[in-house]
Amino acid sequence: MLHSKEMVSGLPKIQMPSEVCEDCVQAKQHRDSFSKEVQSRTNHVLEVVYSDVCGPMQVDSTCGNRYFVSFVDDHSRKLWTYLIKKKNEVLDVFKKFKSMAEKQSDHKLKVLKTDGGGEYMYGEFTKFCEAEGIIHEVIPPYTPQQNGSAERRNRTIMNMVRCMLKGKHLPKELWGEAVNTACYVLNRCLTKRLNGVTPEESWSGHKPSVSHLKVFGSIAHRHVLVGYHSTGGYRLYDPINKSIVISRDVVVDEMKEWDWNNNKRKDSVSIMFDEIQSEPVERVTGDTEPRRSTRTITQPARLNDCIITRDNEITEEGDLVHLAFNVEVEPVNFEEAVKDKKWLSAMNEEIESIERNSTWELAELQQGKKAIGVKWVYKVKVNPKGEVTRHKARLLVKGFLQKQGIDFNEVFAPVAWMETIRLVTAIAHYNGWSMHQMDVKCAFLNGPLDEEVYVVQPPGFTVKGSESMVYRNKALYGLKQAPRAWN
Repeated sequence: MLHSKEMVSGLPKIQMPSEVCEDCVQAKQHRDSFSKEVQSRTNHVLEVVYSDVCGPMQVDSTCGNRYFVSFVDDHSRKLWTYLIKKKNEVLDVFKKFKSMAEKQSDHKLKVLKTDGGGEYMYGEFTKFCEAEGIIHEVIPPYTPQQNGSAERRNRTIMNMVRCMLKGKHLPKELWGEAVNTACYVLNRCLTKRLNGVTPEESWSGHKPSVSHLKVFGSIAHRHVLVGYHSTGGYRLYDPINKSIVISRDVVVDEMKEWDWNNNKRKDSVSIMFDEIQSEPVERVTGDTEPRRSTRTITQPARLNDCIITRDNEITEEGDLVHLAFNVEVEPVNFEEAVKDKKWLSAMNEEIESIERNSTWELAELQQGKKAIGVKWVYKVKVNPKGEVTRHKARLLVKGFLQKQGIDFNEVFAPVAWMETIRLVTAIAHYNGWSMHQMDVKCAFLNGPLDEEVYVVQPPGFTVKGSESMVYRNKALYGLKQAPRAWN
């Protein structure tokens, strides 16, 4: 899209890759955001600026920093990042940012929006804002989505940092250089809030060039490329002397990476799109084209800086941003899943659960009966931090093919109201009673059926020599009467 809309110069035409970058997939796990009304835009730069502090990091940067503070201009979406050692340095950084931004734009900073972090709330910071006539708006506690511009940008930055470090197997100490590089790149990428321009052009009025951008962590003679300098040169890290140098005339080998164990360069083991060799996957199609919804979908406010498209609408011009922000890829069919050991293990676990519960037994399909198809559904389970905890495969019956009066009768299954659960919890708490919570694994597999239902054997697990249909004597996920049978 950057290329097709001529938003930057120096960007070559990119062919659409056939695979997703594994480093991006592993580094960008996150929780889904929630909806919020879109707030109105400002009229000029520095009218509203968002700020947030990210850290502490696991290790110190090469300069001994543990945090970084970001500033996002609401009008231009321009982003600035500053590395700091302690949170009490935020005021000094803010003064530096304010002076630079006002001189560069000929506008005065009017409103600063932050969370209620102590680094923004102590006396000196408040006094400085009052003296400069800056309105300091503090986001209410537990509502980080209202500071979405800074919150979302920090998450995007950290996603990119993890990808850059993982892609070239760089030490974590280089996270600071990766943060500054991510900021530099993001200011030259498209955003939803701007109409056909990048944040850099919206702020400065000049269309940026990206012809000089190289793969972060690549070999540059005896140094490692770790960023860009405002003079047009490159920031290079010397792994031997552990220092940063600035150079303009640099020959970068993007296919090499530094061997941090032996202090020498080696061939990159990063997954490159044009190096992947895989068997073509058959596309599963139905008899009819599925119906597409015409309902207008409102995008959450925290995703204002993201371009969200459907998978089948990615253009051949290479909207690679779509791929770069993908989380763990979930297979869409058995043919894709069978190529990955993690999903094979998940499918074996599901089959073992079914057989352990005596959910089915092989039997000949009786005359006049019709077997219902099944399909595999794959889901990546994550914890509250967005880290992958489990690869789960579930075998589902295509319940939409069932016919009432033949394959099922009653489907109603009573459930407990939340009001009832809250009442019981309150009574237990009032009386000091102990409460126990449990989860039944593969619950629906334990429900007996009143009807005879036949399903085909699952893909990849057909019993050789017994290709007859699978007769079920307990409920399976996907059946219309499964909830009632379990209840």
